[in-house]
Formats: sequence, structure tokens, C-alpha cells
Amino acid sequence: RSSSRQHVAKITAVARRMRDAALTDFLTGIPNRRCILDFLNTAWATSDRSGSALSCLLIDIDHFKRINDVYGHDVGDIVLQRATLTLREVLRSGDSIGRLGGEEFLVVAPLTDREAAMQLGERLRTAMANHDFSDLGLASPITISIGIATRSPGTPTPYALVTRADTGLLASKRNGRNQCRMAQQPAGSP
Repeated sequence: RSSSRQHVAKITAVARRMRDAALTDFLTGIPNRRCILDFLNTAWATSDRSGSALSCLLIDIDHFKRINDVYGHDVGDIVLQRATLTLREVLRSGDSIGRLGGEEFLVVAPLTDREAAMQLGERLRTAMANHDFSDLGLASPITISIGIATRSPGTPTPYALVTRADTGLLASKRNGRNQCRMAQQPAGSP
């Protein structure tokens, strides 16, 4: 009986590790695309039920391709890992960050209105701009561009919220990078 319990415990532990691996980005250790989008869907449902605010921030490391091209992918990986740690230190306990892919991250911020989301974005942006990467031999600081969207009555789905954040991100990049841009509210929204 004891060996049977041990066998079940081992199988359970392996299953747990496999589940965690399927939901975690292997390089940064944070939730992967699937997991962060699941978290967004859950936060959306909570926002639906309670009428509470919900924001998301789409973050992109500026000129990341250049880092990989000039310094190599090993340095690029270190930049991604350190960026992740820096961003996580700024987040509040209810916020969640995940890696969507490449150098792009999504922060889901429940109970966060437009003003608080912009403040959070600025804290994230400042923390990255102030992080010291000089030991990697980089010629310039690492900065991020951020697009921010807050749920409004005109936002039909979680996917639409991320799409709006992406328009804010594109505006950040077009206007010089290293900045936060709030996405426009959908027509008919307050």
C-alpha cells in the first residue's frame, strides 16, 4: 500500500510539473501566452460580474532585434530575463504579467482604471529605463514602449481590449518609443 501511494504521489508530481511547464515561458519563468490570455479571460469575467475596472498593458522592448543582431541571442536572452524581473518588481499583487512571444509582454491589471493604468505604465517604463544593463556591454539603456487599454462599455471582448492596447503600443513606437500611450476609447464609450 505504501509503495502504491508513493507511485501515485510521483505521478501526481510529474503531472503537476508538466502542467506548469505547459503554462510557463521557459526563458523568463513567467506565464506564457496561453496562460496570460487565460488570466485575462478570468479577469474579464470578474469585471463583467462586478462592474469593476480592468486594464491591460502591452509592452515591447525597444530595438530588441538590434540587441540580438549586435550582441547576440545570448545577451538578448539575458535582457529578456532581467526585463522580466524588473517589470515584476513594479507590479502590484493583483496584476499579472506574461510573455506573449519575442520581446512582447502583456500585463493584466484588474481593478485598474485609466488613470491608475497610466501610472502603472509610467512606473514600468521608468524602472526599465533606470535598470543598469552596462555589465552586458550595451551601448545604450534598454527602454520599453507601452500601449494601454482600459475596458469600457464599447469593448466587446478581452481580445478587443488587447487589440486596443496594441494600437496604443504602435502609437508609442511611432512617436519615438520609450513612452506609454493610452489607446483611444471605442466610439460611444465615456
